Amino acid sequence: MRWTKATGPLSQDPAASFRIGSMTKLFTSTVVLQLVAEGRFTLDTPIREVLPETVPAHWKPITIGQLLSHTSGLGLPCEPLADGLGLTPERVVHAWTGCPTAPQSPVTAQQYNGANYFFLGLAIEKVTGRTYAEEVQRRIARPLGLRHTYVPQAGDASMPTPSLAAPTPKEPWAWAEDGMISNAPDMERFMRALLGGRLLPPAQQRQLFVKPELSKTAAEQPYNQGGLMFHILSDGTEIRGKTGSTAPYSNGVFGTRDGTRIATWSFLPTPEAAKAGIIDRVTKILEAAL
Repeated sequence: MRWTKATGPLSQDPAASFRIGSMTKLFTSTVVLQLVAEGRFTLDTPIREVLPETVPAHWKPITIGQLLSHTSGLGLPCEPLADGLGLTPERVVHAWTGCPTAPQSPVTAQQYNGANYFFLGLAIEKVTGRTYAEEVQRRIARPLGLRHTYVPQAGDASMPTPSLAAPTPKEPWAWAEDGMISNAPDMERFMRALLGGRLLPPAQQRQLFVKPELSKTAAEQPYNQGGLMFHILSDGTEIRGKTGSTAPYSNGVFGTRDGTRIATWSFLPTPEAAKAGIIDRVTKILEAAL
């Protein structure tokens, strides 16, 4: 099937690298759940116990589990986060914790917020004594043989060869929230291992399939407690995964519950491609592949 006015130039190499955007969160949540399994903290641990000088004492406790499942109650930042200002994880987090008002409480619905995963990235570094990039390599990329998957350093705008043809953004770094680079074969291998139970013990594996207990119905909650998105295909098949967009890429990876069928994609929408049209095409990819 040939699409028109939906995608920009594509590499002819199926192993071309791309910026995976918010699919990075899958790696962050996996490391966090591994640390839960090791007893470093629990899903019920308030993030302030791990990062005491980061979260205001007067806030109602926000837990590790709430950050994972986008039920932290965090809203909009109260500081601008413009490109080119030498952003650090601490500065990003301060854009939320420096607000005069506390986060929403009680939380009645999921509210997707990338800031949650900056908190989690800092928590990973605090309890391990290693950088987030080192932990992703040590715990996931090297054991699975993901040779094209890594966390770039801040300020590194380079892309490996081959890669999807795309202009380089001014500020490509977004760390544990959406900063990683990978390719389709690596993402398929990672997702197969994650859904297949190779990366997490049984207790933590269950978090990939359980939704938070909120007043909203389960159908209104797109994320489970492990941070994965949930979708039901037209034939009733349940799939889990994550989309990810970082200018100009539009990406995603989804798989069946047991990880036997995986679909991953990345393309470069043109300015003429309306968001609704992109969603329609992505839905068709999932229906055809899974």
